[in-house]
Amino acid sequence: MIMKKSGKIILLISTISMFPISFLSFFSFYPVLNRIFNNLKFFIVRLLDPNIDPYAVPSIEIFPFFNLHLPPLLGIGLFIIGSMLGWFLMAFYIVHLVKNRRIKGEDKMLWLIVLILGNIFGMVIYWFLRVWKEGKSKKEMGSG
Repeated sequence: MIMKKSGKIILLISTISMFPISFLSFFSFYPVLNRIFNNLKFFIVRLLDPNIDPYAVPSIEIFPFFNLHLPPLLGIGLFIIGSMLGWFLMAFYIVHLVKNRRIKGEDKMLWLIVLILGNIFGMVIYWFLRVWKEGKSKKEMGSG
């Protein structure tokens, strides 16, 4: 499964684009996260001491410097696009790994674990070590 250089570059750009998409979609839900943590605060305060008025406890604000004020539809759209792109990329990398004849037995299992647990970081590492160098001879890679 050897790709052309342009296809490899498009794959890298798609993979790296997951970083800003993930960042923006996560922090577009900032108001929702704050409400969740403030409601959790009410629960914890009541659980620890039922005599304390939870409304008297100061509000918790998580990541106040990341309040992006994105419109809700844009945040949801980024989340959907990011999720779909992430699943597509994960499937692509796993299929590439399975079909790659240069990677043998235990190395395939190791790469599968790296891709699943490392997610975006694992994909970028796999791209540099296995996709970008794919099809090059040992002489071109500098070990000849």
